[in-house]
Amino acid sequence: MASLDPILEVGRRENAPAALIRKAICSTNEKGYYEMEIWGFGGQRRSFLYIDDCVDAIVKLMESDYSNPLTIDFDDANLMKELTCIAFEIVGITKERARLITDENKFVGIQVLG
Repeated sequence: MASLDPILEVGRRENAPAALIRKAICSTNEKGYYEMEIWGFGGQRRSFLYIDDCVDAIVKLMESDYSNPLTIDFDDANLMKELTCIAFEIVGITKERARLITDENKFVGIQVLG
């Protein structure tokens, strides 16, 4: 029997990358800048796995003889502040007009080192 640990699955409805883009679109303030708050310091690393890919990996694992613990994840992870900048870029907001507000008192989730 294998032990699975899928990390940060995303799906068709709402997920972190889509939520960041939605927040970037709605982020204007009265001074004409675009502000987005993220929890933590922005240095948390995140890697996202599409749910269909996760299910495929689970099925393949169940059909195999593998019996060790396994984390289903990608090796590449992005900093949350980088993902936020990418979201601003996607919706056409320049770096000069984008402001990232961090809140280190909020829950930051799983810390991924690397």
